[in-house]
Amino acid sequence: MYPEELIQAVVECLVSDTETFLEWEMLHFRWKCAQTRIFPLSMASRQLRRICYPFLFAYVKVQGIEHLEKLMMQCIANEIFALCIRSLDLDDCSSGKTIIDLLRHLPNLSRINLKRIRLERPVTTFLLNDHPVSSIVVESLGLCEDLFNEANSPPSDLNLAKVILDREKFHDRDTLEEAKKYFQCGMQIKHLYISENGRLQANSSFTAHKFPGLCELTITMGRIAISPTWLPEFTRGHPFLRKISFYASHIRNRIIFTRNPLRPFLKPFVEEARRVGLDATLSIRGFAITRTSPGLTSSAPEPFSDWLVSGLSLNLSERSEGERILDLAHSFYPQISILTLENLSGAEPFDELVSSLCRFSSLQVVNLLRPRLAILGFTNDTATPAPIEVEAAMIGYTSHIAQRIPTVEGFFIDELDISSRDWYRGWLNVQDGIEGRHTVGPLHYEVKPNWYDYLSLDSVIQSDKMVYFDRTKSFNVLFIV
Repeated sequence: MYPEELIQAVVECLVSDTETFLEWEMLHFRWKCAQTRIFPLSMASRQLRRICYPFLFAYVKVQGIEHLEKLMMQCIANEIFALCIRSLDLDDCSSGKTIIDLLRHLPNLSRINLKRIRLERPVTTFLLNDHPVSSIVVESLGLCEDLFNEANSPPSDLNLAKVILDREKFHDRDTLEEAKKYFQCGMQIKHLYISENGRLQANSSFTAHKFPGLCELTITMGRIAISPTWLPEFTRGHPFLRKISFYASHIRNRIIFTRNPLRPFLKPFVEEARRVGLDATLSIRGFAITRTSPGLTSSAPEPFSDWLVSGLSLNLSERSEGERILDLAHSFYPQISILTLENLSGAEPFDELVSSLCRFSSLQVVNLLRPRLAILGFTNDTATPAPIEVEAAMIGYTSHIAQRIPTVEGFFIDELDISSRDWYRGWLNVQDGIEGRHTVGPLHYEVKPNWYDYLSLDSVIQSDKMVYFDRTKSFNVLFIV
C-alpha cells in the first residue's frame, strides 16, 4: 500500500478537480461529482474509507424542520460525522432555535446556505458573531428585512461581510437603491438578474452601479435590441464577474437573436446561417459569454476580446436541421463548454447528433430542455411509460452520449414530461465504471405547478413559484439538487 499522505493527496485532488468552470461552483453539483469519484475508492479498503470519509460528508442538505432535528441528533450521536460537515444547505427550516442548536455541533462549518429561511436576529447574531462560518448565503433580500431596525436603517455595528446574496432581480432604480443599504454593510451579491422589459436596463447608465462580489449576470431580453457598449466599463468595475447570460424572456422574443443579433458575439454566426439557408430553422433561446482565462483566446474584436461565447441554447424542433446548425455553431464557437438543446425530438438520428456534439472539444455540460419521449424510444404506439422507465431510459441515453464524448461531465435534464401533470428534472453526472463511462442520477419527480404555461422565463425568475417534490423521506446527505 502507498504511504497514507500520498493517498490523502490523491483523494484531495479527485475532490478538488471539479471547479473547472462556473457551473461547478454550484456546490450541489460540485460535491455530487466529487462523491461519485471517491465513493468507489472508499469501498476498496478500510484505510481508503477512513481517508475518504471526511469528503463524503462534507456537504449536507436538509429540507424541513423534522429532518433538521434528525440531523442534529445524528451530529450529537456521531461527533466525527459532525466534524466532517463543511457546507450546509438548509431549505424551509423555520426554527431559529433548532438552527442555532445544530450549529453549535458544527465547528468546522465554513458555508451555510439558507433557502426559504428568514434571516432573524437571533440566528443572524449567532452566525455573525459567535460561529466561525465564513460564508452565509441567503436566497433573497426579502428574507433579510429583520436585519434593520424600525427606521429601516442598519444598526451602527452591523457587519454583513460574511453574507452573500445568492441571486436577486432588481426591477427598477428604487429596488436597487433599497439594496444599496445592504451592500454598504458589506453584503455581496453572487448572481444578478435584470430584465430589458423593466426600468433598470443594461445601458451606459447601468455602468454607474456597483454590485460587490458579482460573479454572474443574467439579462432577459425583450423585443428591443441592446448594444453591448456598456460591457467593457461595467466589467472593469466588477473584477469577479465571469459569466454573462442573455436569454429571451418570452418565446415570441427569441426572434431578437436572429433579427437583431448582438454584435459582435452573435452577428457573424447568424449572418452565415442566413447565407447558407439555415435562417428559417435557426432558433436561438439564449447564449452566454465567459471572461477568458490563460490559454483561451476570443475571436471577438476589441474592446470585447476578454470575452468568448461559452454557452449556446438552441431549439432543435422536428423541422430544424440540427446537424447542420450544430456544425455551423462549432465553426464559430469551438470553445463552448455548455450546450442547451431544446425540444430535442428524435428527428435527427442519434449517431448524427452525437457526431455533431463530438466536434465541441471543450463541451462539459449538455442541457436537455423539454426533450421528447421519442428520443428515448417511446412512441405514440406504445403504452404510456412508467416514470421509472422514463428515468432509466434517459440515464441510458445520456450514458451513450458520455461514452462517445470524453469531455462531457454532466447533463441537466429539465421538463422531461412523464404525463400532462408531471415531469422529471435534475442532474445526471458522468462517472467511470468497470463497463465504461455512464451517468448516475437520480432525476427528481415533480408535479407541474398550476400556473405553468411554457411562456416566460422572466415570469419564473420574478415569481420563483416552482415547487419541488423530493422523493426521499429522510434528511438528504450530499448532492441533492
